[in-house]
Amino acid sequence: MKPNSVSPFVIPKEWDPSEVGIQLRRLQHDQPVLKIFVDAVINRFITKQDHRLAKKRIDFLRTLLEELGLRKEFQGSLDELEFRKIQLEIKRLKLETEKKECNRREKSNMKSLSWSTNVTC
Repeated sequence: MKPNSVSPFVIPKEWDPSEVGIQLRRLQHDQPVLKIFVDAVINRFITKQDHRLAKKRIDFLRTLLEELGLRKEFQGSLDELEFRKIQLEIKRLKLETEKKECNRREKSNMKSLSWSTNVTC
């Protein structure tokens, strides 16, 4: 460990915005370590979350990095976060479309069943 270097970080076991913020502020002057921390936070708390929760966390992390003046250094990570956010939105829209299509088919099937049971011989 170099003199004046920051001690190792700890990734919180659960999502805690204040703890993530504290760690980012503490690590902001040690870019390689900060990059590892940011990647770990993304992998643990954003990548496998539902779209709404992931979008909130992406926005939080992006805002915090911008506030710390680290936008330029982490533009690649921010771009990846934005890309992930767009992917989540696309997934959500596809699921909504599938749900609407299923509902439409179900109504159509119900009408045809209703019609066939009303027919008299």
